[in-house]
Amino acid sequence: MYKYYDNLEKNKITLSNDGIINDFFFSNGYFITPNGYLYNTSKSNGHRYNGFVNEYDYITSLIKNKKSLSFLKADINYYKNTLSMLIDNNCIEYEKLESWLKSIYELPKNMNLVNEKNNYDTLIQLYMGYCDAHIEFYNYFINIFNENAIEKLDSIDIILGNVNIYDKLVEILVRCMGFHKIELHNSKNITTSSLHPVNDFSEYLYNDYNIWIVPKIIFDNDFKEIDLNNSIPISSFTAIENFEDENPDKGKVRILGM
Repeated sequence: MYKYYDNLEKNKITLSNDGIINDFFFSNGYFITPNGYLYNTSKSNGHRYNGFVNEYDYITSLIKNKKSLSFLKADINYYKNTLSMLIDNNCIEYEKLESWLKSIYELPKNMNLVNEKNNYDTLIQLYMGYCDAHIEFYNYFINIFNENAIEKLDSIDIILGNVNIYDKLVEILVRCMGFHKIELHNSKNITTSSLHPVNDFSEYLYNDYNIWIVPKIIFDNDFKEIDLNNSIPISSFTAIENFEDENPDKGKVRILGM
């Protein structure tokens, strides 16, 4: 079961601009990582710019030029060490946290983080998600694209069709890597490739989130979409029916194509 992150649409910190206090609200572009951390895209246009466009362009250009991706291991170790430090100590030097905030969220230099507990706790949570998201992203390419990499890229493009880089990356994060996309605009939705939606997202369902299940893209000698009709366990169908029968006014589970 994934941790429930409450009031994300109100998630904010306070900044100081020459002594004037301002609220800074985070982008509504949130994902839950496969390990359950909260990842914020950091951009005002939400999920479509999910923080990995530059990395994806760089990695795929290396693949197309038949270059090694082994250098990513150093980045993975850096993020793993940072994440371990945050988990073990639940703290980080204030200056480092402020520096990360300014670099990722592109804040003006004269905007400074107000030194208060809510700011600190909120940013540590997002910093952990940032580290874990990058670990998952880089590991995916190292593990899957270790041979026949160009053919694998072509195979993903065939499955996803002619979509722009922004929408493609959302699909890759959710359907290939196991991220879960949170939407907070007109209604609260989670798009996921989980085959156990009630078990994984029960607290979200009780808090009126709808769960949309899309077919996972797996690699088994070649990339392919799973057939949801034959992949979702009977126990999951039963859990969905029972939840909706017992909670008719709460969130719904919908399976793409069914």
